[in-house]
Amino acid sequence: MPRFGELACRLEGFRTELAQHFRNEEQYGERLHVHGPEVSADTSAAAADGGRQHEQLLDRLSKLNQRLRRGQEEFRGWNAAVEEVGALVKEICEHERHEMEILRNVTNGRNEQ
Repeated sequence: MPRFGELACRLEGFRTELAQHFRNEEQYGERLHVHGPEVSADTSAAAADGGRQHEQLLDRLSKLNQRLRRGQEEFRGWNAAVEEVGALVKEICEHERHEMEILRNVTNGRNEQ
């Protein structure tokens, strides 16, 4: 149980930082839209979709954290728990790469995704 609880504690800190990061991104997106009328409808739609994805990722991270706090009985074993955490972190990284590509397009004057 201690390993599962320790991982849950670490993930809680990660979730807190990630939530702040997502809030910052969303605030930046709002400023882009207000101050950049050249931002396309596609880019605005992508930003709205990104906000929904942020909520979903944070929710999944919270649920995984709750399962980790309940302990080993929630998983097929330690390796399964670590693999699940790794898969979610990989998905978060892919989400961030996609957002960076959108941002590059907007800041480079290309108004598409």
